[in-house]
Amino acid sequence: MRLAEQEMETRRDVFTLDALAWSQAAAGRLPEASSNITKALAEGTQDARLFYHAGSIARLAGRKSDARRWFVQASAIKQMLLPSEREELAQQLAIL
Repeated sequence: MRLAEQEMETRRDVFTLDALAWSQAAAGRLPEASSNITKALAEGTQDARLFYHAGSIARLAGRKSDARRWFVQASAIKQMLLPSEREELAQQLAIL
């Protein structure tokens, strides 16, 4: 998380915001993760990993309908994901 925070000082782009949000979620800092993933999504970038991370963060925060929406968007372009991410995405959609 420290690396992502440092990178935000010089590079405030979608993917740095995503990396910061993902690391914050892993550290249990869900309000901050939610805020940063929302900022990243506001740019309108169509990226499966970004949507997958948004869905995962929403799920962890207890926002199931948001999680499903982001997972569905990730699924539509899942060829951009790694095989392990595709598998996890399918599992998450099945649960929701």
